[in-house]
Amino acid sequence: MRWWIPALLFGVLAEARDVLSRYRDHGCYVEVARGLRLAPIHVDRYVIADTLQDCKRACDQAFFACKSFSYSNNRRHENENCLLSREDSISLNTNNFRDFFRDFDFDFYERSYNSRECDNDLNNIYYEYVHHNSGERNCAATHLQAQADVTSSSQRDIEWLGQGT
Repeated sequence: MRWWIPALLFGVLAEARDVLSRYRDHGCYVEVARGLRLAPIHVDRYVIADTLQDCKRACDQAFFACKSFSYSNNRRHENENCLLSREDSISLNTNNFRDFFRDFDFDFYERSYNSRECDNDLNNIYYEYVHHNSGERNCAATHLQAQADVTSSSQRDIEWLGQGT
């Protein structure tokens, strides 16, 4: 057996594992506290979100391990109403003014892995391949459990479309 075949197989399996782990617990957030806005030191990205669902989606799609966010549906004072963070209530103290500001327009949410409200069924998660080389999209949504055509990450990337109904 050629030496490069196991290396290629290992790379494909590692990439598939990364895709599954990225989407395994996606999209499930619980409200931790009302009236709390993340302090700027803990905000990794500011986003304009029309709805709470858009803010959740922004956290799911972030290019860092987004674990929480503060969201306000009142955009009168500021345009950026969705504040994403890689920290959660384990590393942040909701009673500490260094971690949060009192702002009654904002609520604090974090990713939940154990909540009964969460549906972690992989069958409901859809994605599409985005062809970076050609800029062309394969718009047919595919279930994660379908046979995946996994190629080099330099040729393809995964983009989340949303949760199926």
